[in-house]
Amino acid sequence: MNRMNNISLSFFKGLLFVGMAYILIKVIDHYEVLFNGINGMLATIWPFLLAFVLAYVFNPIIVFLEKKFKCQRTVSIAMTYIGLLLFCYLGASFLFPVIYQSSKDLVSQIPVYASEIQSWLTNWTSQFKQIDVGDLAAIQDQILRIIPKLTDVLTNFLTSVIGATYHALMGTSNVLLAFIISIYVLLEKEKFSSITRKLVGIICRPKLATHVFHMAHLFHSNIGKYLIGKSIDSLFVGICAVVGLSLMGAKYALLLGVIFGITNMIPFIGPIFGTLIAVGINFFYSPFVALMILVFLLIVQQVETLIIDPKVVGQKMGLNPFLTLLAVTIGGKFMGIIGMILGVPIMGVIKLYFTQFINQEYEKLYLSPQKQKEESLEEAV
Repeated sequence: MNRMNNISLSFFKGLLFVGMAYILIKVIDHYEVLFNGINGMLATIWPFLLAFVLAYVFNPIIVFLEKKFKCQRTVSIAMTYIGLLLFCYLGASFLFPVIYQSSKDLVSQIPVYASEIQSWLTNWTSQFKQIDVGDLAAIQDQILRIIPKLTDVLTNFLTSVIGATYHALMGTSNVLLAFIISIYVLLEKEKFSSITRKLVGIICRPKLATHVFHMAHLFHSNIGKYLIGKSIDSLFVGICAVVGLSLMGAKYALLLGVIFGITNMIPFIGPIFGTLIAVGINFFYSPFVALMILVFLLIVQQVETLIIDPKVVGQKMGLNPFLTLLAVTIGGKFMGIIGMILGVPIMGVIKLYFTQFINQEYEKLYLSPQKQKEESLEEAV
């Protein structure tokens, strides 16, 4: 009897396996339908996901107002959102039209810049024709090959910024709905937090839930606080850049200041990239102004690195230049500018977990036996 039951159980397991394999094959064959369904579901719940992101971003400001000025939560939320609406209104009314027009003008001028650089190189190399240097022509060819690539990179960057801003404005209804939902999330954030912890505890069980909560804490400490602090830091740097470039009479001062603030979010190479863009573009109009811009932006970077960054950001990822460049490169490859910004804090969390794992395994293999020997010797004495 038991044998027959075992045979029946094995038969049903095999039948279940065949059925699951058949379903998987059908899903692979019709992956477009699956992806369309997922995209449709994400489009439906997108305002709710954005609402939780907005609530997470604005929560530190509201907590600061509650603790520092003893404001009620409703008053803190109202002050935060009214300030944000005023900022958005000023940006939409005054800043965005100027940035958009400057971006279109700059993109149209990029081929002109490229042709001028090629003319300069041609004139420069013609002065050395009397010198028989074979490598000079090769160097010129290499530079001339790089110029179109740099032109494409800059054009794609500016186009992506314009496109992202345009799509964000086109999705105003979803953004507005997300803002409204985020208000309710902030009003009852303790309830949402409690329910989330209980659901994770039920689904993951105690042991796994502990790891999930630990990972969430690391995410908040290493990524959340870092990005919020870095955003405030980059906003301040961008405002300084806009004001400084405007006072120096730089071309496209507002646009280049915004680009410098955005690229400042990318560690290590971002400020360098933003500085080169501002200096390179203005060099075509006034080399003296370009030199002043270079000196000014270098001073801004030093002030930001030595004074603003430690106080505002505070949270350091502990990554050396190699890991920083690796994180920025991999993140940019898969997710563009957003990947470059998120790559460093994510790499910081990975490094933290990897370091803990290495230390634990090393302690198990080498330090634990040594401790056991020492303890046994102490007991013998």
